[in-house]
Amino acid sequence: MPPPRDADIARHLQHLAVERRLAARTLSLYGEAFDRLQHFADAAAVPLRQAEMHHIRRWAAQLHGAGLAPRSIALTLSAWRGLYRWLGGEGLVAANPVEGVRAPRAAQPLPKALSVDDAVALVAHRDDAGSPVLAASGARSTGTRLNNSQQTGDPHLRRVHCRSRSRRQPKR
Repeated sequence: MPPPRDADIARHLQHLAVERRLAARTLSLYGEAFDRLQHFADAAAVPLRQAEMHHIRRWAAQLHGAGLAPRSIALTLSAWRGLYRWLGGEGLVAANPVEGVRAPRAAQPLPKALSVDDAVALVAHRDDAGSPVLAASGARSTGTRLNNSQQTGDPHLRRVHCRSRSRRQPKR
């Protein structure tokens, strides 16, 4: 059975529910974040009102070391930051120890590569609609152009120019 919630945490959750009218799911997530904070503070024998930035940094590192995702750590730190901001507004703490503490960066997914057919279709579409489509896609368009006016001798092929190289490919 978890220990009873700290009185400041209980009052802050009541404030969030009644005055800020947060959704039940948000209150549940904040409650979990405050339970973590209280657990860390109890384990370190630090009263919540006396926590300092180095404590918060250590506890955030422990969350990261325990395998919590960077976004979950960011949400936890946001909840803690709000608690200490509220405590400061009530005159119960002099400074917010969570200010300036950042969550670890989330990994950026690698861009997906276009298949050859999709790339050819995109470049062909660029010839029809102009370069805004290609520019909006984030693709690099410098040095690549299709020249439909040049005949390849084969009615089913067209010549594609890319910088100094030229090759023949099937017409669509």
